[in-house]
Amino acid sequence: MTNRVLGFIEGIKSVEGGLLRIYGWAKHPHKNVPAQLVEVVDQSNNTIATSIPNKQRVDVQNSYNNPGLLLTGWEVNVDQSKLKGASELHAYAVEGRNRYKLSGIVKPQSNKGTMFAGYHIDTLIKRGLKVGKNFNLQAECFIDFPHCWLITIGDNVTFAPRVHILAHDTSARTFLGHTKVGLVNIGNRVFVGNDAIIMPGVSIGDDVIIGAGSVVTKDVPSGSVYAGNPAKLICTTKEYLNKTKELLGETPVFGSEYTIEKGITEDMKQHMIRRLKESGGVGFI
Repeated sequence: MTNRVLGFIEGIKSVEGGLLRIYGWAKHPHKNVPAQLVEVVDQSNNTIATSIPNKQRVDVQNSYNNPGLLLTGWEVNVDQSKLKGASELHAYAVEGRNRYKLSGIVKPQSNKGTMFAGYHIDTLIKRGLKVGKNFNLQAECFIDFPHCWLITIGDNVTFAPRVHILAHDTSARTFLGHTKVGLVNIGNRVFVGNDAIIMPGVSIGDDVIIGAGSVVTKDVPSGSVYAGNPAKLICTTKEYLNKTKELLGETPVFGSEYTIEKGITEDMKQHMIRRLKESGGVGFI
């Protein structure tokens, strides 16, 4: 029987020097070793770059609960000019004379964040994920692609980098032979901070802020700020915004020119640091 290579093209992101980093994982499942080689191609099957999987990726191992994935990560840095005209990128694992297409695609020109595990948000929407207007998805989020039709996201929602939305839980499968699944509903005007995890069966109301690193195991009512593991009520959203407005009036505020995107200079960086030190380390941009 011909061995089959498993893996994903996970995402693409900007790195220093005007480069784009394309990354993923690829393994030879029956041998439980990394694939020999990964080839990244554009929509016309032109080779963009190649990579040998050998990078330790504990994130891959943990996310898929498979120690065999530890050394299967791959990544390549590509000059953005080399991707001109490429609307999407695919990846293949190469084993001898055979090529095996990896799951997922990435879109170099997309203004939507790429998701960990190789799926573009548009693919999940086609599969049944329900998303409202003005959804701001940052890089390397994980939206439960095998059960995405169980997830509903409202209007004006922001996911910071590496947010995980889970609609299934396989923890008892080894013992009971079944996987738990649950609906996940996220309301309107919701911000979910970096590395937060929303568990199956959770509903989040409107006008909610979820703190970075939180694990949300129970429903979150509208108009509230939750944080922690497990996430608990911190204050109301109104109270949080009132405190933030007070701080806004007492600390330095920097314009958009103080960002990488707008070409911040070294002098401006030092100026920002000095102002923040003078105000106790906090300000706004």
